[in-house]
Amino acid sequence: MLSICKALFDEWNKSIRYCHWKSNEHLEDGLDGITDLDVFVLPEDKTKCEDLLRKLNLVKFKPQPSSTYPMVDEWIGFDCETGALIHLHLHYRIITGTKFCKEYAFPIENLIIETRIKDNDTEVYVASPEVELIVLYSRIVLKSKDYRAFDKKDFKKEVVFLKQKANEDVLLSHCKNLVGEKGGAVLFDLIKKESVSKKDYTQIKSIVKKWLSKYKNRSSFGCWLRTKYYWCVYFYGKFSDRYSNSCRIYKKTLPNSGLSICFLGQDGSGKSTLSKDISKWLNWKIANHKFYLGSGELYRSPLKSLLSILGRKSSKSVNNSSPRASSVSPSTGQSHKKMGFKHSIGALLSSFNLCGVASSALKKVRKSVVYTKKGGIAIFDRFPQNQFPGIYDGPKIRALYSNVRFFKGFVLYLAKKEESKINHIQKYQPDMVFKLVLSPEESMRRKPFENFESVKIKSEITRKLSFPNSHVEEIDATMDYKLELLQVKHIIWGQILKLS
Repeated sequence: MLSICKALFDEWNKSIRYCHWKSNEHLEDGLDGITDLDVFVLPEDKTKCEDLLRKLNLVKFKPQPSSTYPMVDEWIGFDCETGALIHLHLHYRIITGTKFCKEYAFPIENLIIETRIKDNDTEVYVASPEVELIVLYSRIVLKSKDYRAFDKKDFKKEVVFLKQKANEDVLLSHCKNLVGEKGGAVLFDLIKKESVSKKDYTQIKSIVKKWLSKYKNRSSFGCWLRTKYYWCVYFYGKFSDRYSNSCRIYKKTLPNSGLSICFLGQDGSGKSTLSKDISKWLNWKIANHKFYLGSGELYRSPLKSLLSILGRKSSKSVNNSSPRASSVSPSTGQSHKKMGFKHSIGALLSSFNLCGVASSALKKVRKSVVYTKKGGIAIFDRFPQNQFPGIYDGPKIRALYSNVRFFKGFVLYLAKKEESKINHIQKYQPDMVFKLVLSPEESMRRKPFENFESVKIKSEITRKLSFPNSHVEEIDATMDYKLELLQVKHIIWGQILKLS
């Protein structure tokens, strides 16, 4: 059990009337941050419950519109020891039904609290196996379209777990009290069966729907309409993400405004790996999108592919974003040798490519602004800068190709456009900047094919880069990676707490 879960339920055991009401077969997975925790709390304890959650630094997130249900809140917490996230579905009413609707409410709030039991292994109050069995069978028939839902492996595993613990006399009594004498006896017999046939499924569904008919909050047509609408929204979002490179929100968002996070560092500092792992960590439940703003392997364009095929020396300086070629000065990136016609063609193509890189970065940054306004978290791998031209994702065309012999007017025009786009990007400073600091010697050990002078300059630039409107953190990239990742998670969660 994660330490945050232990602290949470220890506090709740003292003063909150709660019950973990479903999926208790794998409760420990929820307490380890692997699956969700579904907890019912009496509505009159809501204020006290939320005060305790905030005291433990849990944050109330905003669910996506298709998953917004009355009397159900979404809380996410951070475990300081492991860096794991926990997701708490906090129910003040127990609801179920079709996807996107949850049109039925169970009238069992008092019963579930009165009959709850404390799990000996975890010290967490859980629903009694008899009540959970009735709820489980009811949920399955109301959510599914046919009896094959009862054949799923997870369902069977959960049923076996509950039946081993349930008392049949107590189960029969609950069935009759909730559903009625006649219907309860039939439901009891059907639950006792080892498998559910098509006929059994129809009978259970009929009994449950009749029982919950008074507690239905939406018509069947209304449910159908809502379900179709959100499926259309989902598939349109997937299509637009794929073909228009939009950034739609599919997961939970920060309650007020989003957050933009940037990772910077020289070659070998691990910025791409770290940004990827942070995105994966958040992606379990929190809306985030990773934006690559460099010109390296993750940047793709037809012109870059052409330059790569041609194998020109000028394209190498573009693709690697570093002045490793012998004809380029390590301090400014300025080419000393005048270019002939052949090399001028290469310089022109490379200038078009570099201008495309800047244009692409500006588009992504603008999209990130829209994304964060919706409450999402934007993660930048690199960030263009204008403080050091010719190197480190700064404007390169003027530094590399200003002495071109042919097409000089075109090249300088492209240089001006590149600089204009990068200057425009500076208006959108990230909220947080992580500088991954690494010595040049360690950087060369990790990437031995780099130019040492270039690496040394980048190491100095990493420290010197200024972000006046950002919260900047320097991270020692030589520490054990697990510790580095945990440190970054701590800092990010601290910022999320400030925004909540």
